[in-house]
Amino acid sequence: LTNSLEAFNTNYAKGCRFFETDISWTKNNRLVLLHDWNVSAKMLFGITGSRTLVEFKALHNHLNLHQMSIYDLEKWTIEHPDAYIISDVKRNNLQALAKIINENPFLAERIIPQFYRLTEYHKIRSLGFNKTIFTAYRSSYDDQTILSFVKRNHLFAVTIPQKSAFGLLPRKLSNQGIFVYSHTI
Repeated sequence: LTNSLEAFNTNYAKGCRFFETDISWTKNNRLVLLHDWNVSAKMLFGITGSRTLVEFKALHNHLNLHQMSIYDLEKWTIEHPDAYIISDVKRNNLQALAKIINENPFLAERIIPQFYRLTEYHKIRSLGFNKTIFTAYRSSYDDQTILSFVKRNHLFAVTIPQKSAFGLLPRKLSNQGIFVYSHTI
């Protein structure tokens, strides 16, 4: 929720090695770890509306947590070599992933991008990301379309809506060697 340095450190100390993080664009087209510039920014910092990277880093929140940029995330992953980041980019996913690869190539092996449309898969792979997660809870693809896609492509995992968690899809994906996660619980 907070995408803060403290959240990463606390959960790492508890044994977590996979960290889903929200990524948003700043006003000057930099990437920061923030769910959104409206509800989350208001909750954490008492503001709404996008800020520049420098302005974002200077914000103080009432929880005394340290907000992070993509550069801070890269530094954290270097210090925690067994940790992986599952990206959740809220807007312009492909552009954000391309920017990450161009500016922080080290993160290509440490980020597992989520994608929300099947058409994004090959573009993400061509950027250099080897592991991907198809996040189906935002889509209207039927089970057969997802299973057919998974059979033809190499995915790390599929995230399904909670309503599908007890159907046949999770078992069929698992039988294909695909990790299955459910959102949002």
